[in-house]
Amino acid sequence: MKKIFFVFTFLLTMAHAEIIDRILVVVNSEIILASDLRKFQHQLKSNQTFDDSLGLSYESVKKDQKLQVEYLVLQKIIESEIKRLNLSVTSERIDQEVRDIARRNRITTNDVYASVRNEGLSIAEYQDFIKSKIERQNLFSAEIISKLKVSEEEVRVEYAKKHQA
Repeated sequence: MKKIFFVFTFLLTMAHAEIIDRILVVVNSEIILASDLRKFQHQLKSNQTFDDSLGLSYESVKKDQKLQVEYLVLQKIIESEIKRLNLSVTSERIDQEVRDIARRNRITTNDVYASVRNEGLSIAEYQDFIKSKIERQNLFSAEIISKLKVSEEEVRVEYAKKHQA
């Protein structure tokens, strides 16, 4: 009797099942959902949180859904590397960056946040964007810039080439 009740309950549950979201891509065991794409498309409407450091232009990504998915994939790959290298940023560092932005623009941090709200973003969304941007800069510094070492000999050779005349 218990078996019949279990099977009956299972079948009723299956009869009411519906698709809530759809997986678009799996990147390093992390998924990108159709809802992630819709959220990103909504964010694209305001250019506030688009990071062009991924090598894709805002205008081309805004128009092409395939590029939008590519952008999200690149974000996931970079996020994985940031986690792997433990390059996470503290909330104090985010606050410092906002203060730096305010100082460079000769306004207060409250003015920065007011401007963000006027653009339709929440403070939390803006802080997440700043956090991602700093983490990416740290990743690029750690993985790319640090590997660009030029020896003194290479400098001398290039100098000699340019000043032979």
